[in-house]
Amino acid sequence: MTLDFTPFKAFSIGFDDLFNELSKIKTVGYPPYNIEKVKDGEYKISMALAGFGKSEIDVSVKENVLKVKGKKDKSSVGDFLYKGIGERSFEQAFKLAEYTNVVKADYKDGILEVSLEQKLPEEKQEKKVKIS
Repeated sequence: MTLDFTPFKAFSIGFDDLFNELSKIKTVGYPPYNIEKVKDGEYKISMALAGFGKSEIDVSVKENVLKVKGKKDKSSVGDFLYKGIGERSFEQAFKLAEYTNVVKADYKDGILEVSLEQKLPEEKQEKKVKIS
């Protein structure tokens, strides 16, 4: 399955390359995640990581790529009659637009939230031109 980001491109100034890259990626479906535009220049990625503890999740950024990895500690394996919670190891990568920084990452109630902020340098920002 591929994702169609066409409806979001009108609201993604500065993220054109990001959406072009994301449209090439095949989705796996695990772990499920949302990408939300909080307001201009602020975004949030939420990932459902039920069953993982904070120590089993690693969030890193290198060369404009945000990586989220999860590795389940197998020492606490029980005797399950049914196991429906997907606690398998994963690695998910997100290519960040230029000038986008990770502000913080919070993990609460099985949801990892990564807050992003895009701050363009002053010379790249839109400038108003006075009409005479």
